[in-house]
Amino acid sequence: MSKQQVTTADWAFLCPICKTAVQTTCWVCVNGHQFGEKDGVRQLMTVAYKERLAQFHEVFMAQRLADGQRLADDAYRELPFGQPNYLPHEWRLRQVDWGVMVKLLGGERPLQILEIGAWLGWLTHWLVRWGHDVVAVDHFNDPYDGLAAKQFYEQDWLAVQMNVTDLSVFGTRQFDRVIINRSLQFFVDPIGYVQTASRLVKPGGELILLGLSFVRDVTARIEGLAQLQARLQAGGTDFFVPVRGYLTVADRQELKRIGVQIRPYWRLWGANVRSLVIKERPWHGYGLFKVGNDET
Repeated sequence: MSKQQVTTADWAFLCPICKTAVQTTCWVCVNGHQFGEKDGVRQLMTVAYKERLAQFHEVFMAQRLADGQRLADDAYRELPFGQPNYLPHEWRLRQVDWGVMVKLLGGERPLQILEIGAWLGWLTHWLVRWGHDVVAVDHFNDPYDGLAAKQFYEQDWLAVQMNVTDLSVFGTRQFDRVIINRSLQFFVDPIGYVQTASRLVKPGGELILLGLSFVRDVTARIEGLAQLQARLQAGGTDFFVPVRGYLTVADRQELKRIGVQIRPYWRLWGANVRSLVIKERPWHGYGLFKVGNDET
């Protein structure tokens, strides 16, 4: 089966090693650092990061496979719908995300979009189907549980495996829309990350924060993260980058302070009401950060 042509222009990234320009026709920087490709995904990483990630990936993906957290080959094209064979609650949340994205981008003119935390491409393939030009980035390049899962879709796009905590590789490149897809809670400084990511948005564009989940009492989240870390350490590895793992009510206020519009997921109104009564329950919403035009 032939895939639709990738329309993304010759993107000029910066080398993560020396910060000189990387020409994507050959993926070599000015100083000669060469970056390869695996399973249709470009790899833009330092050697040290790649080694840490590889060790983590082997243990983490083995755990996910053992826990049954891998899709069947024929399930991808219907995502977030269909019958995913694991975590149905998580996919119901992504169906809500999909509804929001239809309203935000489904009828827009073709846009240049950066998707951070693209995971296995469940949203990416819809964005491309709607006619947008997408660069999808993530830490992971797993063929079933990462960027290389693009093999299961009819559409194609530019997928780049990189350290997504370091957005400096984009240099002065800007996009019409930047999407942080259900991953803001994993960054140590979520407010600072939003501010940095907003600089990648063209004037008049928008930063979209999907899957914001604010909790008043994060004790259970911290315990869950500690349990995951213990499992990783038992397998001989640890987190390859610092991880936070939750968003607080204080984070919500800080996001509002810097100009992010926090909107509730109306389809999750019942869960949001329960969060007002049970402090361990999350309040679900998404965020929009509009970048002003230069002339305004």
